[in-house]
Amino acid sequence: MKLKLRHALMAGAAVVAFSGQAHADGHAVWASKSKAKVAITGQVQRAVVFVDDGDSQRVRHSEQGQSESGIDIKGSTPVNKDITASFHIDMDVDTQQQNADGTVSGGFGGEASGDINTPKVWAALAHKRLGKVAIGRNSAASDGVAHTSLHGMYGFSAGLMTANLSDIGLRNTSDGTQSGTVVDGRISCCNGDPGGRSPMVRYDTPRIAGFAGAISHEDAGHVGFGANYGGSVGGLKIALKAAWHHGDKDANDGLAIGTALLHSSGLTGGFNYTYTMDGVQALTNAVTTPDPDAHHWYAHVGYKTKFNELGNTYIGGE
Repeated sequence: MKLKLRHALMAGAAVVAFSGQAHADGHAVWASKSKAKVAITGQVQRAVVFVDDGDSQRVRHSEQGQSESGIDIKGSTPVNKDITASFHIDMDVDTQQQNADGTVSGGFGGEASGDINTPKVWAALAHKRLGKVAIGRNSAASDGVAHTSLHGMYGFSAGLMTANLSDIGLRNTSDGTQSGTVVDGRISCCNGDPGGRSPMVRYDTPRIAGFAGAISHEDAGHVGFGANYGGSVGGLKIALKAAWHHGDKDANDGLAIGTALLHSSGLTGGFNYTYTMDGVQALTNAVTTPDPDAHHWYAHVGYKTKFNELGNTYIGGE
């Protein structure tokens, strides 16, 4: 990929990335006589990145963007014939080295070696006809719209590698020295997805004819609404999502729509749009400055097939 930024700080950067993923899915399951079940799954995700910023060349070993190495624990047990109790513990295991060559701080992609994060820790009660109520650290009802994907592990709207590319240091054009500014400070390569993961109460409706909805009330008073559809028409699989997030004056309001398609031939594609609305005021040098509106557009096309017994391979561009 060729990235050109016309700014006094840099001439350009060329990046070539190869990534791999190994995972276990549903192979460790324990069940008791009471019909309680616990399933442990996980994955190891690594990428090798070659970076040429016009002044130096280097190879970085990193996590693959937002698809991180981690461990997932899920448990459930029936309460009666209509109600099921469950829990979910999701743990990210960051494996980055820090400051490998002085061009980034805190590790390439912003990761710190040895950190264990818990994006999701929640418990829930689900009724067959009335839906599910969950409490704990969870994804907001508005989260995930820009993650629509039917092609595998790459579902992040900002791109396969932009979470890591954003940490490439820019150089001064006069003498090639590090400017102290990174790519992320010059282009919008961040996640435009509304909502996020925080302590909350969330309600999900039952899925009817492929349609489902959700509402969440987050810590600090944020509220999210989401709706989605998943289904098949002939040989075409379709995923549609839409959401609204209210930041309650300390986070921006956001609106998002997204779609992804997968044909039986293996051809796949998707599109997302998110609109972050001006709402939060930033205090800079004692001057109150409005936070501008932001528009994020993203699209991908690709091909997914099983070349060998290792599983599906996805080739695409975005």
